[in-house]
Amino acid sequence: MERDRPIGTEDERRDAKPGENATPPREIYRASVVELMPNAIFRVMLDNRKDIVLVHASGARQKNFVRLRPGDLVEVSLSPHDPGRGRLLRVLKG
Repeated sequence: MERDRPIGTEDERRDAKPGENATPPREIYRASVVELMPNAIFRVMLDNRKDIVLVHASGARQKNFVRLRPGDLVEVSLSPHDPGRGRLLRVLKG
């Protein structure tokens, strides 16, 4: 799967303490929602318009859920083990 360059990593978005990063950092991408699926799972298309990935709402996003519609812009973090899956980090304005 070819991908454009990520817009950052999760480590750049928070102040990590020494020894806290046991897992490799996940790359963050911008995407748009293509399809809504059951159980807070979404099919999104990455900005490079080639890859479609399944993402799920994570953490506080799952509790304080904001309704998404097809076409909404979101920020997703892809799994290092399965690049076809990821987490929804936040909803982007505009």
